Amino acid sequence: MWIAYEVGPIHWGKDYGALASDKGNPLYHARTVDVVCLDKGEILRPNAKLPDLEGGKPQLPFDAIKTNKFERQPRYAYPQIGIDGKGQVWLTYRRNFGSRYSSLPGTIWTTFARRLDGGKWTDEMLVHHSDGLLDHRPSCCRTSAAAWPSSTTPTAANPRRRISTTKFF
Repeated sequence: MWIAYEVGPIHWGKDYGALASDKGNPLYHARTVDVVCLDKGEILRPNAKLPDLEGGKPQLPFDAIKTNKFERQPRYAYPQIGIDGKGQVWLTYRRNFGSRYSSLPGTIWTTFARRLDGGKWTDEMLVHHSDGLLDHRPSCCRTSAAAWPSSTTPTAANPRRRISTTKFF
């Protein structure tokens, strides 16, 4: 059984603010995803590496350049595992793009997919039209020959909810 999960620093989303920047960690800070396989009660990890946690959190007094760099750090969330008709393992997740400094509405989340290919993960593949501003959950559907990563999300350009899919072989 394959399991995908989020990884974050200790005290994530707890006890952090302008006056308490040394105790906890801000929301969405240093979030990434990981995958394991549970086989007969034993947890196995693929040799393939996924993105590591990056960067430090802002400290008082706030510095505009450091804060901008902090807000641009990649963050990964909501991983999902799928197996295609060929038995290949697929991972979908959402990743942030931009910050309040780079896009008018704020951070945009986009769905990406990767396939486990022997000892490595393939490069990220964008799920077309999966950009969204708030909460959206990627998924991975299986057919006999392909994996169909998808995302249901309203976007800044099209606020009506829709399903976005991209067929990957």
